Amino acid sequence: RLVADAATNNQRIRALAGLGGFEDTGGAPLVVASVAAALRRTPSARAFRAACHTLRTGQKVSLEQLLGRWASLGYQFEPGVEVPGTASRRGGIVDVFPPSALLPARIELWGDVVESIRLFDPSTQRSLRLADSITITPARETLPSLADQVLVGQLVAGLGYSACTPAARERIQEELEMLLSGQGVEELAFYAGFFNRGCLTDYLGPEGVVALVRPGEVEAEATEIQRRADELRRSREDLGGLPVGFPSPMLEYHELQASVDAVPRRLLLTRGGDAFAPAPSSYGAIDRFPTLARELLIEGGRLVIVSQNAQRLAEILGDGGIVAE
Repeated sequence: RLVADAATNNQRIRALAGLGGFEDTGGAPLVVASVAAALRRTPSARAFRAACHTLRTGQKVSLEQLLGRWASLGYQFEPGVEVPGTASRRGGIVDVFPPSALLPARIELWGDVVESIRLFDPSTQRSLRLADSITITPARETLPSLADQVLVGQLVAGLGYSACTPAARERIQEELEMLLSGQGVEELAFYAGFFNRGCLTDYLGPEGVVALVRPGEVEAEATEIQRRADELRRSREDLGGLPVGFPSPMLEYHELQASVDAVPRRLLLTRGGDAFAPAPSSYGAIDRFPTLARELLIEGGRLVIVSQNAQRLAEILGDGGIVAE
């Protein structure tokens, strides 16, 4: 079964929110996705946008309805909010940390009116600054409440359990019943194919652009990923652990290609004109990184670095006399 990775989930939610205009990116968002990431199905763009909502100071709310809505969007209620995707309540004070936000928010209510919204440090729980509003996005990518229930019912009805072991059949049927009744299960990602039927390109606006780097290699990689997935599926079916017709959480390549072809503005980058290239390695010698960056910038171009350690790299570049935006 698939293991849900919280960090990956939060990054994907943030990407979807950025493409949907629900994250302040300071400009048009740039999403860099591997072939495997692009193949993963998403919630429908329409359902995701409908689930996002903004709270503002002075707004009237029903606290119980609001908390129920957050629960349906995958938020886990904890005594304290420290990580994305969690929320807590203490009387008329509600804390929430949307995955699309850099900081959690503390919402204070006076009766049914939002009196104040403060961003706070999750490690110290100390308030940092006031905010006029906070946008709440889904906390998880796989959410039964956002799915087309008619389609889900058809997919469930189409499952063939004849070759399944009794234990596998009982567990899958029980967990599907729980999900369809609004309850949660521990391994929700295993059932993503039932509820996520969209794709990344659905979130692009009319001005969006899709850039394919080395399209031939994209197709080859997607085909290989699909081959391995099909092989694993057949093995699970042969062992009686998976019913026939169990929907995959991944798009097939022809589905991904059709979604890309539907985008009016496309950029195909081949080996003869790459705008992207693997970075020179500085593994084990990070102090050389400013020198490598300076060499790449020598012709007056622009260097875009995609990293999970952006702040640290900016500090290293700054020490080397290079200003990172």
